[in-house]
Amino acid sequence: MCAPWIIDSGASDHMTSLSSLFKTYSPCSGNKKIRIVDGSFSAIAGEGSITLSKHIDLKNVLHVPKLSYNLLSVSKICKDSNRNVKFFDTHCIFQDQTSGKMIGGAKMMDGLYYFEDAFKNKVAQGLSGISSTSVRDQIMLWHSRLGHPSFQYLNLN
Repeated sequence: MCAPWIIDSGASDHMTSLSSLFKTYSPCSGNKKIRIVDGSFSAIAGEGSITLSKHIDLKNVLHVPKLSYNLLSVSKICKDSNRNVKFFDTHCIFQDQTSGKMIGGAKMMDGLYYFEDAFKNKVAQGLSGISSTSVRDQIMLWHSRLGHPSFQYLNLN
């Protein structure tokens, strides 16, 4: 199983320990290092691009073999990919800045946001992780996106 991608608002770069994820890759010289969460330094083995999902390609991802998780930098994804990231108490969503369409999301577990490809899961599965207060809003959003003007005969309360 692949290590999960954790959404990190403090990371300056996207990072992974898994060389198999790269679609393009360039090795780095042995003297490039990053400081990891425990304060120690870890070597950067290489850099390249990764396709995270159908709608999200990551550029300049660092290959750091000692990492336990993949880190998705919020600042990088917003700057490099023309995306917005919106955080909520139970989840966050990735939106295309131009169209406003949701292109991915993350579910909050144990204080961390874990990336989920919104288009790999069925809508019902995606809604299962959303707080009950926002389920109605999500249903209405998808209902509207699918071109249905009203719920005249359906009571969601």
